Amino acid sequence: MDEPEYLPLSWLSQADYCPRRAGLLLNERQWAESADTAKGRAEHERVHTNRVEKRGEFIKLYEFTVFSDRLMLLGKCDCIEAQRDETGCHIPASEFPVRLYPVEYKHGTARDEEEYQIQLCAQAMCLEEMFHTS
Repeated sequence: MDEPEYLPLSWLSQADYCPRRAGLLLNERQWAESADTAKGRAEHERVHTNRVEKRGEFIKLYEFTVFSDRLMLLGKCDCIEAQRDETGCHIPASEFPVRLYPVEYKHGTARDEEEYQIQLCAQAMCLEEMFHTS
């Protein structure tokens, strides 16, 4: 029996932004990089260092893999911020319970775009399932 295929988290925001483009990415594996997307990708690569930063009761986990078996989603968060919270969950990088906050870094001017909110929401849902928290 074949393993089920998980949908990349980043494609949720692609689908909301432009369903046609998302279809080309998903079904045809087509991607045409523009000068803007190349610059954004290069700047985004600085985030992807797979490291942990600890400052007292505040922890940052960079390039953190998240998944949901229930939603069939898989991806990486640019950063997970973890703040000490006695009602929170336990993660391997911390000796104390924490509340988790996914963070996505985007290139350019900050915009309140729905597709970014969808991606963050999906990341939060993956974290909730992975760490049995809300």
